[in-house]
Amino acid sequence: MIFHCMAISRSIAELPDHPLVQHALRGTKPLEELVGSCASDWEANLGRRTPALAYLGEEDGAPIYSGGTLDLFTVLMALAANGQLISVGSYDSMRLPSRSNGTVVEPGNRHGQVIRVVSNREVHSFNALVQDYAVEVLKADGTRERGAPRNFAAVDVYGRLRPGWSNVSTEFEEGTLSFTPTEEQAAFFASRGLQGLPATITFSHFVTPQLGKGFFGSRYLVAKALAECVDREREQLSKLEQQARRWRPYAPLPAKQMQPAGESESPSVSAKKVVVPSIEAKLLMDGWHASRLLYAMSPKGEVRPIERLASDAPKEDIDDFLRYASQRTDFLSYVLGPTVRAPVRAVELAFFLSGGSPESAELAGWKVPKPTSGYRERRGRIDWHALDYGWGKLLWRQRETTTTIRE
Repeated sequence: MIFHCMAISRSIAELPDHPLVQHALRGTKPLEELVGSCASDWEANLGRRTPALAYLGEEDGAPIYSGGTLDLFTVLMALAANGQLISVGSYDSMRLPSRSNGTVVEPGNRHGQVIRVVSNREVHSFNALVQDYAVEVLKADGTRERGAPRNFAAVDVYGRLRPGWSNVSTEFEEGTLSFTPTEEQAAFFASRGLQGLPATITFSHFVTPQLGKGFFGSRYLVAKALAECVDREREQLSKLEQQARRWRPYAPLPAKQMQPAGESESPSVSAKKVVVPSIEAKLLMDGWHASRLLYAMSPKGEVRPIERLASDAPKEDIDDFLRYASQRTDFLSYVLGPTVRAPVRAVELAFFLSGGSPESAELAGWKVPKPTSGYRERRGRIDWHALDYGWGKLLWRQRETTTTIRE
């Protein structure tokens, strides 16, 4: 299925035939397998990067460099891929903290392994999800242990680097994001003239401005298609779950580790609402078919397919489907979705910072159809900018979003 459209590069014209997109649309392979392949395409391998690092001077005898064309998003993605330990020292939360089952026992020594980079769906903020060993968790049996997942905001709701995240050091230094480089990373820094130095690198950008052009490229469109397929599966599974719950309102759900509620980590912090600009984008494609969603999970965690889901289906099948749907929805929402959405939102942030105008398509460097403005979906009331690729449309608009942050 190849669409030949005027003024479109070949990789974009043939996007529906891209193996990842094709399998995602048809549901012929599990989304987690496809997202894993897509994530590897975005893997931040520093060994393949040749950014320019600029020497800024010295502070207490230690050289200071600027990130040049290296961006913090690339570094965080590399740290997450390796599960590396980072130190952020003391940290001021951007959001109001929620009640949790953990207590921060070392507020000046926040540190832990990077799990993944997480992007916000509504505004252009980014977090590093870290297994924070400065947090002590009270377990159900009354014992305590160190380590709990915590989000550390690296980019604020306006798309700007937050204090403490613009300076990165390969050795611990107060007020910097610090980490011990791997052998490959050490070789990378050595190749940039940083060998043997406890160097501090100052980043000007979370995402390199050049990434904004990627909004019109096939790599972005592939990741965007997968992200939207993840959302579609989650939405459809949620509808099936609601339907099944009407038949079996008291069916059991997956056993989750119950832990006593703890105190809020910062209970006295006040909040304020702010209005921030952002870019919203969506990809409209035909040919999407739901993957097989009718699976069931036994109390022991064994997954099996089931033939149908109806009010007269075996009660065991309905109960086990609900158990599966609950776990699968959580996985799509908190693991798979964020994994594929981080690079998508990184491109959209760079595009937003560049102005997000339709005229930007002319600067992409490859053949892109001429965007139109004022496009409305059927029965829609929102005006969008639109790129018509023949096989589908990429829509985007600039909007203002209200969100809550700390005073």
